[in-house]
Amino acid sequence: MSEPTERLVQSLASDLAAVRPLPPLRRMLAGIGGLGLVALGFAFGLRGASLQPFQVASSHPAYLCIWIGLLAVAVGGLVAALAGAVPGRRVAVRTGVALMTAGALLAIAVGGLLAFTGAEAGGAAAAPRAAGICASLALALGIPAAVVGLGFVLRGWPARPLACLLAAAMGAGALGACVTHMTCVQVDALHWMLGHVLGPLFGAALLALPFQVLARSGRRARAA
Repeated sequence: MSEPTERLVQSLASDLAAVRPLPPLRRMLAGIGGLGLVALGFAFGLRGASLQPFQVASSHPAYLCIWIGLLAVAVGGLVAALAGAVPGRRVAVRTGVALMTAGALLAIAVGGLLAFTGAEAGGAAAAPRAAGICASLALALGIPAAVVGLGFVLRGWPARPLACLLAAAMGAGALGACVTHMTCVQVDALHWMLGHVLGPLFGAALLALPFQVLARSGRRARAA
């Protein structure tokens, strides 16, 4: 190698910044699952430990169906987002998207059918304020998982950044909704639909938009 060429290579190498390797996906998912357990303990402490939600689950299959749907959205969304930030994980991305879609359809179909037909699971209809409280709590409980998931996506190399950010936000919001659903003592289909399904998922979807703006700003700053 000639001396000018060697100097050129050295000058180019000196401008390179060290790249931190991404942690394994399993470790990230395990960490997010741990955050979900912490959120569950916090929610039980905040609302008071009670066996009533478990009694509701055993008495009303719709309650359990909605919870399973939310859990599928949480797992599928986070898997799709984390795998989408790493090249070569198309199978995991497709599996996560399919799981997230199936879970959302299950939760919305069951909750929507009961609410539309007026077939409440029992008890009087909950006030809209109670649905707003549950939706807000679900989003708050999902924030730690959202920060971890969105941070991983922003550090990775997603082919579709907005789709990955949206999946991460939806997965984290659904995780918070799972915890809220497990600790809620309201027994009303409309409340479950608005406060536990539509409210948290819609709010989580909106959360992805400002992160997309931050991602674009960060790329422009690094390019400059």
